[in-house]
Amino acid sequence: MASGFLRPSRRFRQCCQWGQNLTFSYSGSGASAFVTRIDEVANEGGSGAKKNWQLWVNTSYADKSFGVYEVQPLDVVFWRFTTQAGK
Repeated sequence: MASGFLRPSRRFRQCCQWGQNLTFSYSGSGASAFVTRIDEVANEGGSGAKKNWQLWVNTSYADKSFGVYEVQPLDVVFWRFTTQAGK
């Protein structure tokens, strides 16, 4: 597990440099990277009513890992802490 400031792919990093500095932890790398904690809020697990961090870009659930997602100019990137995958 790694941690630090949000800094995955180069394009994603460019997008985030204007935002708030958040501490985070993640597992994996590249296409298998996923966030496990942002600031003091950690993923709760993988079943039922447990909440986990999700990457959303504009109004859509990201179809790729944050480690490889190519953020475009004017994209709005946000993280949701929710129980439902992609909802």
